[in-house]
Amino acid sequence: MPTSKAGANSISVVTGDAANVCRPFTVEFRLTAPEAGFKIMVMVEKGCSPEAEPIFKLVFDLFKKVSNEFVEIVHVSFTAGSPIEKQGVERIAEDGMPRKSARVIRTEVYPIAKKLENRQPSETEKKSLRAGMSKAAVTAVEV
Repeated sequence: MPTSKAGANSISVVTGDAANVCRPFTVEFRLTAPEAGFKIMVMVEKGCSPEAEPIFKLVFDLFKKVSNEFVEIVHVSFTAGSPIEKQGVERIAEDGMPRKSARVIRTEVYPIAKKLENRQPSETEKKSLRAGMSKAAVTAVEV
């Protein structure tokens, strides 16, 4: 009779107050970039505060094709602050990236991010990126 490795076939069950603990996760989505030679990855990251409160982030990574590889050129991490932003990011994690939110990422975040290759953003660009990421999150609730 074959023996199994420890943990190869196991289960963990949590009940009561321990079942309501914050559990971090990451969900990735690949979006079609508006032009050839680029790739867009969007992630939802759920982290936890020291008080076990969920912290939702919408992350945008832009890759550019260099030779035969895609190399990351810009990383934008948006932490949802308002309740509607949190709800939107959570909905994206649960249901996937809605078409309207993807359109916001492609038309409002991508053009600014593309300009940032090899340089730091200005304050105006940071504000525009934040506004675009917020709009993408909020749009997910309005679908």
